[in-house]
Amino acid sequence: MAKLEFAKALIIDLRRTEGDSLSYAQKLMSYFMPAEVSLSKVATQSDEQNMSALSNDRNFSASSPFPLYILLSGFSNSTAEFVGYTLQQFDKAVVLGDNTISSARFVKSFEIGHGLQLALPVAQTIHPSTVDNWQNGGVSPDIGCKQDECLVLAEQHATNFLK
Repeated sequence: MAKLEFAKALIIDLRRTEGDSLSYAQKLMSYFMPAEVSLSKVATQSDEQNMSALSNDRNFSASSPFPLYILLSGFSNSTAEFVGYTLQQFDKAVVLGDNTISSARFVKSFEIGHGLQLALPVAQTIHPSTVDNWQNGGVSPDIGCKQDECLVLAEQHATNFLK
């Protein structure tokens, strides 16, 4: 992230991400949010915990006004949706693409033998402002576009913003 210290805009492409990682999402979003801001409540069957932004890297912080574009697609799920939805709801990012899958529940996978895995939901996130998540309907983009057109459109928006 230190290499982005002098960037004027940033495009993060999450159209084809895989996997669930609340900690990765927390770390990534922390670069764009003031430290200690509540990003989400994480609810499990047994309790509910607050997930806050971490202290920012001293070499890079885009928590000040910074054009941030996040690309999502109909294939984006859980972690990508969490990042897109959260930053969008805090007015920190413009989301481009299609409605996402609607997977607001994070899963844990278990090997059950014969090359099979069982994936069970273990947590879901709840945004502190909306008191909701993207489970019913996915993350709705600010700017709808086809998956293969998103990057070019985001580059155009960033270029226009910087003029």
